[in-house]
Amino acid sequence: MSTVTDDQKTVVALDEVIAKLDMAAPIPFSLEHAEEDLILGLYKPQSPDEQSPHEQDEYYFVARGNGEISVNGVIEAFTTGDALFVPAGADHGFLNTSADFYCWVIFYGPKFEIG
Repeated sequence: MSTVTDDQKTVVALDEVIAKLDMAAPIPFSLEHAEEDLILGLYKPQSPDEQSPHEQDEYYFVARGNGEISVNGVIEAFTTGDALFVPAGADHGFLNTSADFYCWVIFYGPKFEIG
């Protein structure tokens, strides 16, 4: 069981996290919480979104904006407030995202070997 520590926030404010994102980084990502089986961060994909398959299942929660996500070649549209699931090992990436697109991402569960 996890507990909130002195250096963890109970509330993580979107605008505060956006302000500290390094937009010059190849992958603008802000790690907000990490445990062995759970990672929370904010992600701002670049164009093109050059992700590799991940070792854990992941959920994206669209904080702002809209676009499309491709998962194993299947493309679906999304908008603010939507939840997007990507299973471990899946080829995926964001397409045609709006300039204001940001998403929370949660990696969770056991790690699977990719390859």
